Parts: sequence; structure tokens; C-alpha cells
Amino acid sequence: MTIPTAEQFSAWLALAAEIPRAYSGLPSPPPINITKELGTAYVIEAQRQLDVALAKLRELPADAWLQEQREFKRALERLRGRKGGKQRPEESIEEFASRYVEQRYAVAASAEDPAQAFRLDVLRYYEQPYKHRPLGRWKYEVVNAFREYFYAAADSPALLLEAARAIGPAAKQLQSALGEYLAIARTLEAVGLPGTRIHGLRTLQRGLESVTPSVYFPLSRVDGTARERLLVFRIWFANRGLTGRPKTEAIIELMGIEGIQHQYDARTLERMCAGFADSIRAYRAQRLPG
Repeated sequence: MTIPTAEQFSAWLALAAEIPRAYSGLPSPPPINITKELGTAYVIEAQRQLDVALAKLRELPADAWLQEQREFKRALERLRGRKGGKQRPEESIEEFASRYVEQRYAVAASAEDPAQAFRLDVLRYYEQPYKHRPLGRWKYEVVNAFREYFYAAADSPALLLEAARAIGPAAKQLQSALGEYLAIARTLEAVGLPGTRIHGLRTLQRGLESVTPSVYFPLSRVDGTARERLLVFRIWFANRGLTGRPKTEAIIELMGIEGIQHQYDARTLERMCAGFADSIRAYRAQRLPG
């Protein structure tokens, strides 16, 4: 099967981003004194609507292409930590809903207002069930990474790197200008002149003090493999979000999908992933609290 077009990738991403948040057949929002039985009904309805949306996704060309890739199936096995053998049977919608509601009801029992805490848990799930499908979020990020790899402009890594290098100095210039403005605003505030709201600007100023956002950017150079290295970073980031680990074995599989021009061995990928982690740690270390 040929690689999906940019439009077909975009159609998949658009539908995935519009997983339904509103449903019929149940009152919305849930009532204040919601029972476990009604909470279970909400979760079942959300699951059914979500399954309908996911079935529509599977009908799209981009999804069909991905499912045909043996490397994608093997990557899922690596992520799940199973390579054949006996697998735990999937829960039915009703079993999942019952388990989820029992867990949330037990947690809510220790809250200051148990009824309200349980209601909010049910409401969050009912409105955004896709957030409780981590593998769905991972797949969205991977599909978006492939769209970027195949169809972003050839010079996009260079443009991204240029922007990443420029944003630090730009932030410092803005910080300096804000400092001057705040000094003037404080003087006006001291003499009681209205209209000089500065609280939000102080928050912005503190945020700018985190400096050099470019350290977070995964590329330090642009060459013939920049697109592949950016793709590795995107997959690594998705894997970390799903499992908390880089899962380089899954990255190796996904980098073998048709159309990707440059491959990496396991040792090189491990080095790259360690570098990504170091960059994020350095970025976070610069950020100030608040």
C-alpha cells in the first residue's frame, strides 16, 4: 500500500482530534448526587461513543496503511511488553465501566466532598474519554510524526533550529522591555493612577526568566539525516508519554516503516535518546518555580 497523502494524514488527525465530547441519552452534566449505577451508565455511553469514533478512524486510508505495516504491529508488541504468548483477554465495555467507577468511587470517598469528587471524575471521563486511552494519544503523536516526516518542507528542520536558537535572545529582549514597563507601572501604581494592571505581566516576566528554550530542541545541527533524527525524537517523546521509558526497540521497528530513508542501530538510538533526556533535564533545570 502506498504512503498516504498529506491530505489523508491530515484527515485522520482531524477526526482523531474530534473524538465526540457530547452524547445523547443521558443528562449532561451528571446530577450532583450521582449514584454508582448512573456513573457506570455514563462511562458505558462514553466508551460506546468512543468506540464508534475509533471505528471510523480505522476506515481511513492513513489508518489502513499503518495497520498494514508489520513494523507498526511489532512496535506495539514492544510497547506492550509481549511477543506472542498468552495475552490477558480484553475487558468488555461493561466490565471496564464497572471497574473504573468502583476505583473512582473508592478514591472519592476520602475527599472533603465525596459526592462532588465522584461526580467530577465521572464528568471528566464522560466529556473526554480519549484521555483515558493512552495508546490512542501515542498513536496520534506517531501519525502526526509520520505526516511531518513525509510532507513537511525539506528545510523545516533548519527553520525549526533557527527559530529555536533565536527564541532565547528574543525572550531576553522582551524581558528587558517588560522590566522597563513594570518599573514605570509601579510608579503609576504608587501614586494611585488606575489602569496599570501588572500582575499578569509579572507572571510573564517570571516565565521568561526560564531562558534559552532552545535547549529543549532535539537538533543541534542540520544535515542529511535531520528529518530522521527529528522523527526519532517525536517517537521517543510519544513512547515516554505512554510508558515513561524511551522503548528504543519500538523506535527501531517504527523507523523501518516503508519510505523512511535512514535507519539507526540500537546503540546509536540509545545514544540519541539519552541526549534527548539530557536536553529536557537541562531545560527543566532552568525553569523557575511559579
